[in-house]
Amino acid sequence: MRYAGEHNTSEEALIYFRQDGTVEKADARGHVNMQNDQGRQLHASAVEVLMDARGNTQQATLDGGLLFSAAEGHTPSTATQILASCSSVRMES
Repeated sequence: MRYAGEHNTSEEALIYFRQDGTVEKADARGHVNMQNDQGRQLHASAVEVLMDARGNTQQATLDGGLLFSAAEGHTPSTATQILASCSSVRMES
């Protein structure tokens, strides 16, 4: 899927909608890969994203063998789980 300058793929994705048609939650499982137009990449086994009624990300949980690269040529970072909210980010390894 390509959206707002990002390209995302996974083996399975479930999108949950509110009554008004806005996205409430997105779950992706199996070889989740995200890349933006600046070359940043993230690979995980599973991703859960909670959205507000305006489509803004409120919280994202990324799990399982995470690999993050800021751009091509940079040393990638790894973690076992990342929990990000609109006010904080926590990485556990």
